[in-house]
Amino acid sequence: MATRTAELDAADMREASDPVWRIVTGAGAFAAGVFICGSVGSYDVADPSWNAATDQTVNNLFGAGGAVFADLARQLLGWSSWIAGFALMLGGAMRAVLIGTPRIYRWMLGCWLCLSRQLVLQLGLFRPVGLYALALEVWSGMVCMI
Repeated sequence: MATRTAELDAADMREASDPVWRIVTGAGAFAAGVFICGSVGSYDVADPSWNAATDQTVNNLFGAGGAVFADLARQLLGWSSWIAGFALMLGGAMRAVLIGTPRIYRWMLGCWLCLSRQLVLQLGLFRPVGLYALALEVWSGMVCMI
């Protein structure tokens, strides 16, 4: 029995620790989602960041680091970054409590769709207006939840 335990190869160790690995990575994803939602949700234009040099105190929930992250996230993804943070919290919680089977392809597809949508808008290949712009923003955030 002791020799069998000592002879476990890497594949057996991976299978033995899979629930633990899922709990740890799920908790990490949940924590990252809380950081994203908290920092973007408490974003203030007057906070000191890479784009604003002010003497004002930081009002962001996560301090100076949260202010810088929120500024960059708002520039890159707009309010969709808040939805992406919520999706990360939801997926992390589901992973941490071992709900469902791991589906990495869904996460990769959602990330690819969000990033490609942002690239198309940043390059100016497509300019939505009015309610269509709002619908596109909501749709891209919902795709990240897949």
